[in-house]
Amino acid sequence: MDAANGYWFASNVDLGILNITVPTNEQRSNGGGWVVDPASADGKGHFGFTVTAGKNSTSAPKGNASFFFIGTDGYEYVVRANSWQGGYLQFSAEPDTKIFNRSNFTGNCNVQKIDPATGVVLASWGNFSFEVSTKDGDQLQPDVKDAYSITVRDRDGLVWHQLGTASSLVDIKAGNITNKSR
Repeated sequence: MDAANGYWFASNVDLGILNITVPTNEQRSNGGGWVVDPASADGKGHFGFTVTAGKNSTSAPKGNASFFFIGTDGYEYVVRANSWQGGYLQFSAEPDTKIFNRSNFTGNCNVQKIDPATGVVLASWGNFSFEVSTKDGDQLQPDVKDAYSITVRDRDGLVWHQLGTASSLVDIKAGNITNKSR
């Protein structure tokens, strides 16, 4: 990347998430940005996802989902969806409205621990699972902030990392979430 571009900067080892979504008429939830993450050394959790519904009610969703943060140990932790089998994508209405601006999706993931100085993957764990909940605030009148939550569970089902909950989403600080339920 050109260092003088004014929009993006490149680093040989720093991570970032860039989510590009091609418009379609499919049911989908997509977004990217960052939220305040108190468990992160820099106070930020970065996310990107594009998830579409399966072909029928029994089909698994498809797409991608990533989340990363800097641990208090100084290492970067990257959570990446790697399977949607057994997962789901569902939409729901904003409480006290009939506006379907919320999504909830689950899947399986792996987690990588990366040394930010070298970019070397120091450890990798599989058979983890995740659940994401979102709110598309642009669909409401007046507009409210988009919001996000994620819970990552280890292979024993214990919470490994959590940011917000399905009932208590965290407002995003930069980025956007779009939910298209119909």
